[in-house]
Amino acid sequence: MSTTDRAYRILKGYVSREWDRVKGLERLLAEQELEQPPGDAVSVERSAGSEASVIGDPKAQARRILGVSPEAPFREIHQAFARLSRRADPKNFPEGSEEAAIAARLQQKVQWAYRVLSEGVDEREKRFGSLEID
Repeated sequence: MSTTDRAYRILKGYVSREWDRVKGLERLLAEQELEQPPGDAVSVERSAGSEASVIGDPKAQARRILGVSPEAPFREIHQAFARLSRRADPKNFPEGSEEAAIAARLQQKVQWAYRVLSEGVDEREKRFGSLEID
């Protein structure tokens, strides 16, 4: 075995081990997020350096789920919803698998968050606000 083959195999093993570790961390974080029901969880928001505890505030919880700021326009909320909805589509996983079930729960949370944040938005804004016109 040449030195380059040996080095290649060592590096490949290291990268594979680290990749498995990162995937395990992502799965652990996703499972922890799923265990928090939307609306019941306590979230902490930091705004302008001060901490404010938000207990049972559905809009704050929905913003956290979609990953948007409190000042986010509807277009940004819609884009975040579309991105997360595509990513958590159960059709992306084998039918009947554990991953498909987790994706279905995530998609329900994303849809709930979008409904909460789009409640007070004008219907015309919902329909035409996310169009990209050149």
